[in-house]
Amino acid sequence: MTHFRPGRIAALASLLLLAFAGPAAGRVISYAPLTGRSATPAVQKRTNRHALLIEQTGVQTFIGGAPLCLSCGWASPSRLVLHDSSGLEEPRDVTPGGVDAGIDFAAAREDAGHPPVLLAHTAASLFTGENPTSQFRFLLSPDGGATWSVLALPAAGAYVPMSVDVGGPFVRGRNSSIRVGTAEVPFLLALFEQDTQHLGLWDVFANGSVKRRASASNDSSLIGMDLDGRRALLAGTPIPSQGAGPGVGNAARGLYVVSPDGTAQALSDLPANTSSSDGWITSDGRAYVEADTYGLSGNRHTVLLAGNGGQTEIAAALNPNPTDLFAVPTADFSGAWVLQRGTGPTVLSLHTPAAGLVEAWRDVTRPEVEALHVGASGQRLLVQVHRPRPQVDQRVFRDPALAVWQVGKPAPASYDELFLNEQTIKAFVHVDPDTVGQGEPFLFDSGSPSLVFFPPGAPGPSGAGGGADVIQEWGVVRGSLKQRLVVPANARVDGANGSRWRTDLVLRNPDPEPVAVTVRLLPNPDMASAVPDASVTLSGGAILTVSDVLGSLFHLESGSGALLLTPETGRSIVATSRTFTSTPAGSYGMSVGAVDVFAGIGAGFPVSFAAGLLGPGFRTNVLATDVSGRGARASLSLSADTADPTAGTGLLAAPAWGQSQVNDLAGALGAPFWRTGSLLVTPQSGETVVGVIAIDGTTNDPTYFPPDIPATVVRTIPAIVHADGAHGAAFRSDLYLFNPADGIRTVRLLVKSWSSNEAEQTLLLTLLPHESKTIRDALFTAFGRTGVARLRFQTDNFADVSGGVRVTSRTYTAGPSGGTYGLLLPALNAFQSAGGGESLEILLPAGGSGFRTNLALVELTTSFVSGPPVAVRVEVFDEHGILRDRFETPLPLTGGVQIDDLFHGRGLGDGPPAGLIRISPAGGLVAAYASVIDNGTNDPMYVAAQLAAKD
Repeated sequence: MTHFRPGRIAALASLLLLAFAGPAAGRVISYAPLTGRSATPAVQKRTNRHALLIEQTGVQTFIGGAPLCLSCGWASPSRLVLHDSSGLEEPRDVTPGGVDAGIDFAAAREDAGHPPVLLAHTAASLFTGENPTSQFRFLLSPDGGATWSVLALPAAGAYVPMSVDVGGPFVRGRNSSIRVGTAEVPFLLALFEQDTQHLGLWDVFANGSVKRRASASNDSSLIGMDLDGRRALLAGTPIPSQGAGPGVGNAARGLYVVSPDGTAQALSDLPANTSSSDGWITSDGRAYVEADTYGLSGNRHTVLLAGNGGQTEIAAALNPNPTDLFAVPTADFSGAWVLQRGTGPTVLSLHTPAAGLVEAWRDVTRPEVEALHVGASGQRLLVQVHRPRPQVDQRVFRDPALAVWQVGKPAPASYDELFLNEQTIKAFVHVDPDTVGQGEPFLFDSGSPSLVFFPPGAPGPSGAGGGADVIQEWGVVRGSLKQRLVVPANARVDGANGSRWRTDLVLRNPDPEPVAVTVRLLPNPDMASAVPDASVTLSGGAILTVSDVLGSLFHLESGSGALLLTPETGRSIVATSRTFTSTPAGSYGMSVGAVDVFAGIGAGFPVSFAAGLLGPGFRTNVLATDVSGRGARASLSLSADTADPTAGTGLLAAPAWGQSQVNDLAGALGAPFWRTGSLLVTPQSGETVVGVIAIDGTTNDPTYFPPDIPATVVRTIPAIVHADGAHGAAFRSDLYLFNPADGIRTVRLLVKSWSSNEAEQTLLLTLLPHESKTIRDALFTAFGRTGVARLRFQTDNFADVSGGVRVTSRTYTAGPSGGTYGLLLPALNAFQSAGGGESLEILLPAGGSGFRTNLALVELTTSFVSGPPVAVRVEVFDEHGILRDRFETPLPLTGGVQIDDLFHGRGLGDGPPAGLIRISPAGGLVAAYASVIDNGTNDPMYVAAQLAAKD
């Protein structure tokens, strides 16, 4: 065990001053779900402004990695939805006929300034009774889904591409039977025709007409196009004419370029036992092809250049993993970017017919590059790396990590990390490598066909943390490599019951170099005039506290709103805040962490607050901050503990880049003051950061509740309490539950004591549709226990598209003069736990002589796991980034410990006025949080931990 005492710090200062240091590291990227439904992207160019998704509205009936037959009608009920990647338009439902239907495949083509042309293979009816037997057909919309028509194609089948996406211009384009073409001929289909038993290449024209371009033997496949989408690359045997019957004429099996007029030009033959998976045609009529040859020694995967009757092998690998060797086209399709990895270094090379294969970089750290995306400039590549995580307690892998690489530079030194419940079939839906580094949004599909997964691990020991604001960790998400943070609740106002609210802003620079941060006030509507932006500069590795931020930074006598924090491009920070009111004894307050702009929720993704109304003695305020720049609207709906769906409804509107607040929610929505209940917020427009503040009317103690975490997966509230504390406190935990579904749901609650080896105790609760439930002093009344325990929970209906029963909690003690003071203890998301070799970080919102800090560590693995305690390293850094203390403490598996009054207990006196705690477990699955307590009032604040990015 290592312990740095204050007397030793001076001698070590020169070594520890840059304990955070190193080159500018990556960060953990926050993101927001584009939709709450399981979705499949259409085939489309990744740089399209609009993204077409097939969003499932019913239970999937086919899950797996095998191809999905287009003509089998296995698709579940779905909607076809067009999303604007720029965020300027709301999502638009373009489902043919406007009624849920089976949709198993779709494609889109888009030119700037014109509506997308859409293609769908679906059982939809264009109007009632038009398709009475629900036959699957190809439909075309030339006007972005406003109108649809049936394509006059023969009875045929094709296959949905389910192969690993390694990049290139099109999402789901690899191995696809549907290719994107020109403005005149937006799509080319490769269909296995039932009457001829041949492969037919069919041109789909923008006017809705179709024409067979060519035919080929039934073992042929369409494997690529040229840059313009005019010429097709065929692997197989062309058939000279449709009347040739089952024979194939004199043509040999090989690689062919098929022109728009149907003529086929041979490039090279295809050796026996060889199949071609994908390729593209160069401007001079040759083709790059990935091919597999099967023999006695296994599968030999090659990248070839075919043309002039022969083939040139560029690279080869024997029995590779799917991403050990792959190629994507250069921006102009004249060459190939080739990625090779395996047992040796990861190597990126550029191949051109003139220069051959030229190495661009070699990385001996062997990053698992799984996809390459090339910018139209040809000068930038977005490198997508898979970062596997140790799996404990059924945890899933999380990835990818991302870096924009400039041609001619060394290999990327750091990556931003985007952690999702990723599946094998995942991909960028929208990304422009030339602009993504400057902050243009991206859309990424995790490829998750199922909602069932378990809490994951986390990234490693340095860089800017993040992700604690993420609500849904699967599906198609929207994010950005440029960080912009919103601190939702800031005030310099006089409130009810003599309160005087102030906000302190706390900022941390994780890099060794100074960083400038622009600070903008997003005001509540009652602000008289706009306030000019301010700026602060953070020293390398430092933590800065801006006291009374609205007064000191914006020189306001009175005001309230959110803060928008924008660090320099390519840089990132960590931020939190403390909003409080003072009394003669001390203060009552709450800590509110920063939320990334791209974690704001959009239309079609409702969020809930199980603790919407806490009952008599409390008032609830709702905050909504628009982060779209076009204004936001949302509906509000209260659900009572009697499952009364009419407990109260209303609307909330936030101005563009502004904040709106509903005070006294119960009164505003016409509910009785004594009501307990839950709040459902359904965005209708814009992107919004939403939060709820519950205030005890006697003590003025506020509790900030972020949106609930969905619970179709196992979630954990790290502590529920029935125990006595310091200074006469008697802490109790109330649980708040909410069922947002239209049907009855059962939630399974599992309690495990922090301090004993007894098995988890299980309680099943059934909630009616939209029912809210409150369990006072839950550990004692529901489980008959005292002490401290963790609470795991999960909705038993795994296919619950509503996200399952939501659960949160508040832990509190009675005040000396009545009322309560306490803190939020919410369910953790997947970004708030760490395994071996990983780290969590806690940025403290307050410190020094007026406060004491307790650190809680909780091990999250299931109760049937046994073994020795997990060693957890704890490090304490002060406001200058200097390491003040380091020690290890044991944490029992499935248990928890609290280190009371951390700084005094470790000989650090009152501790730093601002600081950071880093938690690095040697194994297991560890969560952490801090409670920062006012020494005068004994009021605690919950401070969440968040993942630290890797180097």
